[in-house]
Amino acid sequence: IRKQLSNILYALTEDEANALLDSFRAEWQHIAPKFLTYLDKNYLDHESDRRRWMLCHRQQVNYSYINTNNYIESWHNTLKRHFFKDKQQRRLDSVIHILTKKAVPYFQQMCVRHFVQVGRMTP
Repeated sequence: IRKQLSNILYALTEDEANALLDSFRAEWQHIAPKFLTYLDKNYLDHESDRRRWMLCHRQQVNYSYINTNNYIESWHNTLKRHFFKDKQQRRLDSVIHILTKKAVPYFQQMCVRHFVQVGRMTP
């Protein structure tokens, strides 16, 4: 099951993904019907559900190369270590000030640098 779902996940086109899904359903409908019901209900029923996990639906977006939450974890780590200096308790006005005056401009600059491909680049 895992290999087939992985193939569906990494399908490059919607048609390919749909063909793989049909094949997957045909193969597993008698063996694991409860799993297919769960999969349909939570991941396949709506187009928005499919867009969350099938890469073929994310080809036209600027962040299509981001397939994990590692970028978010890295951003959060930078925010904590660089801007908040590992302090556990912060006053709300201090957080707002740091976010608006330091963090947002820093991350905007990083986005511009990435867009024009200046400095260290990651996939």
